[in-house]
Order: sequence, then C-alpha cells, then structure tokens
Amino acid sequence: MKKSRLLFALIALSLAQIFHAGSVAADIIPNDFDMNTGTNTYVGGLSDISWVTGSFYGLSPNAGSQAFLSAYFNANGFGLTKDLGGVVEDVIYDVSFYIASYSGNPVSFSDFTKLNIGALGGTTDWTSTPALSVQDTWFLWEGKYTPTAAEVGNSFVFEFQFGPTSGYDVGFDGAIVASAVPVPAAVWLLGSGIIGLVGVRRKFRKP
Repeated sequence: MKKSRLLFALIALSLAQIFHAGSVAADIIPNDFDMNTGTNTYVGGLSDISWVTGSFYGLSPNAGSQAFLSAYFNANGFGLTKDLGGVVEDVIYDVSFYIASYSGNPVSFSDFTKLNIGALGGTTDWTSTPALSVQDTWFLWEGKYTPTAAEVGNSFVFEFQFGPTSGYDVGFDGAIVASAVPVPAAVWLLGSGIIGLVGVRRKFRKP
C-alpha cells in the first residue's frame, strides 16, 4: 500500500510538471517595439528619430504604434540594442521578429554582423530568414536561443548591427521571445511512474 501511494504521488508530481511546462510554453514575452518600451542604445548615428509613427515610404508599423527604421543613417555598423524585459531562464527559447525593406536595396541575413534576441551578448541560431523579396512588406525571421549559464537570470534584449555602408533601408518591428519548454523529461517521469504502478498492482494480484 505504501509503495502504491508513493507511485501515485510520483505520477501526480509528473503531471504537475507537465502542466507547469505547458503554462510556461504559453508564457510569451511580447514587446510592441515602440521607442518608450524599454531602454534603447544606438550605434552608428541612429537615434530616437529613427522611430517612425505611421507610414514611411509606404511602410507602416507591424506591431504597436511605431517601427524602427534605418532611415538615412546608413553608416557602416549602425545598430540598436533594446531592452525587452523579462528574465532569461535555463530553457531553450523560440525567438522571432519582423523585418522589412523599403526605398532601397533589400537586405539579407549575411548583411548583419550581430543579430540576437536573448541575453545581452548572447547568440541566436537563426533557422528561418526569408529574403525580403517585396518592399514595404514585413517578413518574420525566426530562430532559437539557448542561454549559457552566465546568461541565465539576465533580461532579454533585441540587438543587431548592420554591415553595408549605403543604399539600404531596413525596418524592424514586433520582437517576440517565446520559451520552448523541455517537456520530454516530465513525460519520461510520468511514464516510469505508470510502469512502476502497473508492476506493483500485478505483484499484489499474484496468488
């Protein structure tokens, strides 16, 4: 009887972990990517005037009321680091943001010397970076961020730095960080508990 109760408790704990995992997976850290949401650090001549409200050369914000546009500041190495808030935990994150090209040559992933959503100075593995084949159209770029031990506990940032010197106009908007929870461990624990419970029941049923 004691073993049976112990196994029931183990299964209950496993279920609690799974339900907790599901709640964390749904815990998305959105950022409307407006100028006043979080702090902004600019590189290469960009400034607060790079935040645009309404349509600019045919490009309107994708999320919130503003978008961040390179405008005419095409200096080599221009960039932005924006605080997104939240706390980095020891899990793998699905991350994404929106990017668009307008009034100039389309940019590509290779044009960036830095592109990250995670802890400051972290590394994102970008898995989907479609070409900006249509001007004034937002495209979703997606990747995965795996924090190091030193990055756990820090806040999320969106940071990029751009390489080309001229002729490129690019917009950024709607950065989102979503956690991908490692559910398999909890599922394994639940399965082992059920198998053990079945074994105990069979033992008690033997004549």
